[in-house]
Amino acid sequence: MPPANATQPLVTCSLDGVIGGAAAYRPVEPWERGWGSPLTPVLCSNVRCLACATPVRAVLGHALPEGLWRSIDFAGRLKPIPELLRLVSAPAVRTWMCACRTVSLDAAHPLAHGVLVSPEAGRLRLPWRCAGHLPPPTNATLDGHLLPTDPTAWFAHVDALVLGETPAPTRRRSVHDVSHPAFQLAHRLVHLSDGRLQRALGERVARTWLTALETRPRQVAVDLYRLLPRFFGSEGLAVALAEDAEAFDTRVTAPDGEPLGRRLRLACATQVQRLPDRAMLDAMRQDLSRTPKSRLHGLDYGDSALVDALARLDPDWLRAAGPELAHARRDLPTEVRANLARLHPSPSA
Repeated sequence: MPPANATQPLVTCSLDGVIGGAAAYRPVEPWERGWGSPLTPVLCSNVRCLACATPVRAVLGHALPEGLWRSIDFAGRLKPIPELLRLVSAPAVRTWMCACRTVSLDAAHPLAHGVLVSPEAGRLRLPWRCAGHLPPPTNATLDGHLLPTDPTAWFAHVDALVLGETPAPTRRRSVHDVSHPAFQLAHRLVHLSDGRLQRALGERVARTWLTALETRPRQVAVDLYRLLPRFFGSEGLAVALAEDAEAFDTRVTAPDGEPLGRRLRLACATQVQRLPDRAMLDAMRQDLSRTPKSRLHGLDYGDSALVDALARLDPDWLRAAGPELAHARRDLPTEVRANLARLHPSPSA
């Protein structure tokens, strides 16, 4: 239940809220808010339509019979409630509806875009927005665990989660899975209203667990910053890549045997593209320069993530590496190929 004091300021989800399919997590509690990027969404649980002023409801595992990404009642002539009776089973889909629009989705859609674009329906105006969330109440629980009320208890709470409150996975598990320890850590930290405590906890993760001797705390710390690239302490990723990448490369993560160094590079690439930073770009250049140039081929997707990020954000690096990169990679993003053509025009151009 929300707190009794309803005069507290509401906090809105990032991206004005995100709606999406069945794979993304939709919070259970009304005070839980969405966070992350469109690729790592937590869906909004309090969406409201600006056109008809009614709440937007969601039906899990069902789709409109006309197909995904279709809007009915776009002109305001049809009523979505009778359409609910005609929904068909679709395990990957959520159908979202207010009093004037109904849409079925199997992928994340940030409401900040204001329009829904699909091959079937074209561009549909979608005037839905996050209506805001109250702060967590006293004695709130997340992921089945009571959130501390004493600020000092948060440090032990975070340590327990990093070190093993959540059992080690017995199967390969995406960092976006709600049962992943990094997801649970991120989900709890974003609901802290004390900014100074958030900073202290983020700095502890970077200072203590990103440099830990054990593999699990390093993995949780790296994956936290993949989910929250701008969270406090994330500057520690650049330090880890510049000074400790080889130590990360000697470790593997259970249960899939993925090199921890790959996870580190993915986190670094995610962070620098969300928040370009010279220290991170320098660390990425240094990391790629210490190993064979065959890494430009991007056979490891951790390497390809670094290469693609540098190619987009560091013209000096692209100018130097460009000819070899163009020869090594046939799958470069269009933007990178355009930059290469500008920096290294062909003689016939």
